[in-house]
Amino acid sequence: AGVMSQPSASPAKSGAGASPAKSGAGAPASPVDLVSKNKIWAEACAKEVANLKLNTNFALGSLKKLETFSEKPNLLKAVTVPTAKEMDDARELLDELCSVKDAGLLPCERFDVPQTSAQEVGFTFSKLRPTNPMFHKPRDGCAITRYADAYYETTGMTPFHRKPGAVTKKWF
Repeated sequence: AGVMSQPSASPAKSGAGASPAKSGAGAPASPVDLVSKNKIWAEACAKEVANLKLNTNFALGSLKKLETFSEKPNLLKAVTVPTAKEMDDARELLDELCSVKDAGLLPCERFDVPQTSAQEVGFTFSKLRPTNPMFHKPRDGCAITRYADAYYETTGMTPFHRKPGAVTKKWF
């Protein structure tokens, strides 16, 4: 009554008489034995070796563009020992060029003119006014910090250090 049904396959058309194992549709593939696998691999390797050619024509390009490499780090070469006069000359030159005597000085005290563009700003810095004591408040310790400093100097530990044998409460 108005409901369409799916057509069913008849046994004659679907080949119900033939079994799937005999037709080969659902049959498992037969495994390849190890001898044939090895033979296939040997043929592939022989084919690759037959087509392999080594480049025996090696030549450098332009010698002007030749890269240079440093020596091996464990290569030993004969070293010439400098004489005492050469050592003294080298020390004098080093002291002249790289003096440590003015390492702690500011750049404006070391040089007459700025050496870099960053030194140009503030190179000749000077205070516009002397410091006003009304607004100058250096850090001073209060009575508590002075006590803690004195306590530490005398006992070798802070006032908050737990004393040996002190009973501590455990909060559970």
